[in-house]
Amino acid sequence: MYEVPDVISTNDLIYLEDILIHNLITIKKINIYLLNVTHSEVKELLSSLLEKYRKHYHLLLECLGDKLE
Repeated sequence: MYEVPDVISTNDLIYLEDILIHNLITIKKINIYLLNVTHSEVKELLSSLLEKYRKHYHLLLECLGDKLE
């Protein structure tokens, strides 16, 4: 599917770390919004968005995990 190079530069690693942190913060925020939203359509959209961010976060971890082992 996706290929991670055998060597990741320091800048690339910092960039990837930023992406992971951003995704994690966004996931936490969406969870908080879901607890407070009452409108069903908004809740549905937030749930969909949450799933996409979770998939993206886990995909990045999976790609990096292969190289970290």
